[in-house]
Amino acid sequence: MTALVTQKHRSTPARNSLRSMGLLLPMTWNQRVTLYYRTYSHFLHILAGDTAMLNFGQEQLCDETVAKFPPYGRWLDVGCGIGGPACYFGSRRPDVGITGINITDHQLVQAASRAATLGLESRVMFQHGDACNMPFDGTAHFDALYAIESAFHYPDKGAFVREAFRVLKAGGSFACADLVSREGRPIAWRDRFVNKVFFGWFGAFKTLGPSEWASLLESAGFEEVEIVDVTDSIFRPGLAGALERIEQERDELLRHYTPFSIAVVRWCYRWLLTDLERRPIQYVVMRARKPGA
Repeated sequence: MTALVTQKHRSTPARNSLRSMGLLLPMTWNQRVTLYYRTYSHFLHILAGDTAMLNFGQEQLCDETVAKFPPYGRWLDVGCGIGGPACYFGSRRPDVGITGINITDHQLVQAASRAATLGLESRVMFQHGDACNMPFDGTAHFDALYAIESAFHYPDKGAFVREAFRVLKAGGSFACADLVSREGRPIAWRDRFVNKVFFGWFGAFKTLGPSEWASLLESAGFEEVEIVDVTDSIFRPGLAGALERIEQERDELLRHYTPFSIAVVRWCYRWLLTDLERRPIQYVVMRARKPGA
């Protein structure tokens, strides 16, 4: 998998530095998200190891996200990335068929290759698609839908929720694992500023608070809305593990990224991890159900 990513995109320190600087320029939502993942997918893949996940320790998050899904039927993976969660679920749930959608074509190529390598191509498939305007006609296509660490990219969270409601069957399960804005406590202006710059840089468009997400879900027609804070149980250990992996894999990272690029990512992780409870964000798993059935 590493070889595929490297050969496909010529992941060299010079190229990745130019791409990283390009993220400072004005661009559309699709352009920013695509450029970010073209630049840093390989970095995240190195940290995660040979799992096709885009974050260290994401398996625990995956299991928590779909904890209340039926163990059968058709699932939709929104913002599927390079296919890590879809292949993870497909390998462990033989009665589930998964369709992944994503706006980044080079990631879809990697996801399909991953599924084929694991012999899952008949049940785990991928196609180009926008979370805010899903490529499915009519209604009631899927028994369950999840978005893992992708919704912060969506420019219109309300459109995503409405589209999710549309494509789910009656009684279908919804789940979203994501970074959200922290509510109910004052945040220092410096943290607000760093948060705005950091998240804008990698294409996070206006993170919402838990109550705002709940309101969107209920307005779209969902019921049994549940929001679980997993900041301490999953997000914090994942950040700590990622920092350890940066040190362990430093030589491999230096083959593809400059020391400055590595230092920037390390600083961002440390900023998040230090006094995490005082930062402007928290990590949650949101669940809901479409009425009926």
